[in-house]
Amino acid sequence: IQHISINDDYLFVSTENKLYILKDNNIIDGFPIDSDGLFNISEINNKLNIVNIKNGFMYNYELID
Repeated sequence: IQHISINDDYLFVSTENKLYILKDNNIIDGFPIDSDGLFNISEINNKLNIVNIKNGFMYNYELID
């Protein structure tokens, strides 16, 4: 584990090459995803978004409850 953070009901855990997102002690559907360990959590249009970097490309994931 390289980084751990919390945002609202979510726990974000990054390793050297994966990003895990947990809610209620369970990994949410679609995760883990590949990651270089660089990600940002932000709210866009009242929805939680993850901006992730992998192999020099930027990916945006919108979390849906």
